[in-house]
Amino acid sequence: MSAVEPERVRNYLVDLQDRICDGLATADGTSAGFHEDCWQREAGGGGHSRVLKHARVLEQAGVNFSHVVG
Repeated sequence: MSAVEPERVRNYLVDLQDRICDGLATADGTSAGFHEDCWQREAGGGGHSRVLKHARVLEQAGVNFSHVVG
């Protein structure tokens, strides 16, 4: 079994979040985009919370990522 590379996994998941948000915005037909809140945790880690509100088709959509250490 090979060793897990945490930074590589994190990068993949952040990219996945980008692709999901892009896909939802494209499907909705809006250019408004997602509001993003980036946060850090004092004990280690952080995340990105993204919300799309009042778009054409979607009333509200949220796509969140968190990487917590400790």
